[in-house]
Amino acid sequence: MKPVLLEFGTAQLSSFILMMAAGACVFLWVSVRSAERAGLSPRDLAWSLVAVYLGGLAGARALFVMQNRRQWLDAWQGLWNPMPGGFVSFGGLFGGCLALLLCARWFRFSVRRAADSMATGGCLFAAIARIGCYLGGCCHGRPTTMPWGVVFPVGSDAALRWGAGVPVHPAQLYESAFLFAVAVISLRTPLAGPPGNRFLVLLATLAAGRFCFEFVRGDGTMAAAGLTEAQWFAALIAAASLAALVTLRCRPRLTLVG
Repeated sequence: MKPVLLEFGTAQLSSFILMMAAGACVFLWVSVRSAERAGLSPRDLAWSLVAVYLGGLAGARALFVMQNRRQWLDAWQGLWNPMPGGFVSFGGLFGGCLALLLCARWFRFSVRRAADSMATGGCLFAAIARIGCYLGGCCHGRPTTMPWGVVFPVGSDAALRWGAGVPVHPAQLYESAFLFAVAVISLRTPLAGPPGNRFLVLLATLAAGRFCFEFVRGDGTMAAAGLTEAQWFAALIAAASLAALVTLRCRPRLTLVG
């Protein structure tokens, strides 16, 4: 854990913010290159990527405030107040998708092709952001006796929840490694199927992965049936993605039959 990566006098550079910025750069670079291969306008997609990134941040912050609204007297104040800090990845997904839909309508490009172009870059962004979570000490895991268990310092979220000196799963690094692996496989796999196929496959895969990682996460809030809120979100997203995939695969046949 190293919340502050660099210090310049009284100025400090947050590790999480730096990882978010690095992830944004990778997201932009990979997505623009993918857009060129898909025949999309790099300029239009570049502007859309900025909107998607900002929309994702807004959505992630909004869901965090909704889940932790008791920390503020006014929920609207929580959206703009950086303290306490926090984002929720599923909110970022919803905010980013909404921004992409609006940009597709404005620039008149295929939203499914654009989503395919952004999918791998978005996966890499999330992988790098999870490293920022580890350095910042958020999104920690449950206690473990495994030799790779991590002891976070006194005052960290993990120490406050599980006790000082208690080793916990480095859940952030588990998920980061998984996201990097999925991104590499995606980059090395030729684009196949109708437009939107790559995005939906990646979305279903990442949602399934998040569902599993929640079993070792130690900061989740239980919702119902022994599952956390994040697991319910992940299950719904995976189910919706699979349903959309089936619809995409069946559409050509339905067209031929009709």
